[in-house]
Amino acid sequence: MSPPWLIVCATFLFATMGVCVKLASVDYPAGEIVFYRGITGALMMLGVARWSGGTVRTRVASMHFWRSLSGVTALVLWFYAIGNLPLATAMTLNYMSSVWMALFLIGGAVALGTSRVDGRLIATVLVGFAAETEQVIVHATDKLARKRCDLIVANDVSAADAGFATDTNRVIFVRPGVEPEVLPLLTKRDVARRILDAAQALRRG
Repeated sequence: MSPPWLIVCATFLFATMGVCVKLASVDYPAGEIVFYRGITGALMMLGVARWSGGTVRTRVASMHFWRSLSGVTALVLWFYAIGNLPLATAMTLNYMSSVWMALFLIGGAVALGTSRVDGRLIATVLVGFAAETEQVIVHATDKLARKRCDLIVANDVSAADAGFATDTNRVIFVRPGVEPEVLPLLTKRDVARRILDAAQALRRG
């Protein structure tokens, strides 16, 4: 099986696991679910090692210990969240893992001094979106402050020529410390270009 299909299969199995955990959480606590999950994984790895003629012995036991400690803790938190949140919400929040990974990579490079940190990774621009039906600028300005964004792209989704069911949009750029910029009616492709241009301008300072 090719690597892309293996990824597809893996994501399907992860999603299936989330559904199973959600169902099991009705009758079992998160810690118990993690215990059975760990036992199953350990037996499978032992079987693969025996089948391939390998061994489960290691020369880096301490590293495995810390990895296992963080992994078990993460699983308990994750399974508890799946059991107490709507499944869709829990799985969406799980995509935060890429954010933490980026922070670890940047922080590790700075702490160890072994790699040069690309300034473009730090000088990022946070763009938010506000779909409103009234007081568009007021609500967008409030969201700008609450979310600490560099730019809010706001629009009135109740307008006949803007929103979700049209090929055009009429947006307002709201930035900290400057007057809102009201764009004319544009195609959505042109709006996307204007958003990218605005983000690049903010990054250049």
